[in-house]
Amino acid sequence: MQLSSPTPFAMLYHLGNQDPYGHEIRQALRKLDISIRTLHEEDLERSVGSLCGLESSVESLCGPESPVTSGPLTPSCTDLSGRSPAPDFPFLLMAFFPEDLLDQLLRAMKEASIQIPYKAVLTKTNRTYRLRKLMEEVKSEHDTING
Repeated sequence: MQLSSPTPFAMLYHLGNQDPYGHEIRQALRKLDISIRTLHEEDLERSVGSLCGLESSVESLCGPESPVTSGPLTPSCTDLSGRSPAPDFPFLLMAFFPEDLLDQLLRAMKEASIQIPYKAVLTKTNRTYRLRKLMEEVKSEHDTING
């Protein structure tokens, strides 16, 4: 008996229907039968793994009430009193996407001229990051590469 893979889904931050590409990305995801979850500011301190429903997330190590922070990219349980303001850019996080579905979504985005420069795929490494840290890291890398 073969175990089934988790169902692919996309998480959207600052991509509501009122946002420039929010409506279009939601349409593209629905056409591919991909579930959509909306991320909110209160999700920024949660681990990516916990947002994706993975039990082995850092939050389970810190406890449900303990915020997760990270150093260079290593998570730990610490105080968040000096945290930065919430990111104000759109972000797309894709979880449990098989390669062919990822290709289909990226192709559909290109064909519909949907520009979401900050996006990531769930990985074994980034599942332990706080969402805020992942978003900042993706934005920094993208901005460095694209000048």
